[in-house]
Amino acid sequence: MTVTARTDADGLVTFQLGSVGSWYQHNESVEIFGVGSSVVVDNMDTCVRRPAEGPEQRWRPNYSIPIEENLTPTTMGFAPALIHFQAVVRDGVPCASDIASAAKTLAVVDAVLADLARSA
Repeated sequence: MTVTARTDADGLVTFQLGSVGSWYQHNESVEIFGVGSSVVVDNMDTCVRRPAEGPEQRWRPNYSIPIEENLTPTTMGFAPALIHFQAVVRDGVPCASDIASAAKTLAVVDAVLADLARSA
């Protein structure tokens, strides 16, 4: 499935998503194009920044080194979300997400599903 979107700042975003696990084959890519530069997150673990000027910058976890930045729960986003949840509950830190944010996320999902149903 390929989904395209436009950001509030007129950036272009493309999502290319497959239905096969990434351990079997390449299955996803997210690209964000702005004014003169872009960022690509490829198969969840490789991030490429292409600035308007200069060479691209590439980052990928080094899975053989057991530090937080290289662990799957961190690269998949679960660890930071759980750490934030703990800080909200235990320390009273203001929650970075609210019901309005959740509603916006569900609206995007509904729009994508409706578009898929129309094109099927």
